[in-house]
Amino acid sequence: MNQRYRRLFYFGPLCVWMAVIFVMSSRAGESDKSGGLLNGAIAWASPTFYHTLSQYQLECLNYGFRKTCHVTEYAILALLFMRALRSGQKRISLGSLLLALFCATLYACTDEFHQRFVPGRTASLEDVLIDSVGALLALILAGIYAAYRTLENAVNMNRSRTPGGSATENVT
Repeated sequence: MNQRYRRLFYFGPLCVWMAVIFVMSSRAGESDKSGGLLNGAIAWASPTFYHTLSQYQLECLNYGFRKTCHVTEYAILALLFMRALRSGQKRISLGSLLLALFCATLYACTDEFHQRFVPGRTASLEDVLIDSVGALLALILAGIYAAYRTLENAVNMNRSRTPGGSATENVT
């Protein structure tokens, strides 16, 4: 794969996801729309339960739903940053994890700054923190997974080197 296509392969999905976040942040009054969507989903799934909820409880559920979306979108962003920064390298380094976290957090800051200029939206340090937590959680899980795979590969290599293909010896 030539260098141009390689860059597009690794950085293309990252740029597309950043554009998706930008477009979603450019839409005014999104909390009303997510509330309507969530209320409709709850009413459809369990009409009896929906009718027992107060307006305050519905607002709390909507708030939790919106913040969960923040965590999820920035978890995906951080993983895409990590993928782009590694550009096909097999191993995940601590440096690539930290740089991906920094880039995702920086993008969260710029996204909140952008929202200052969108009617009906506000900039929020709380959202930057929530976004950063989403990125951090995803990268911690990626790091744990990478460490597990490294350990698993080492054990498998050790097994293949022992006579009979077993890593354990029979002790009588």
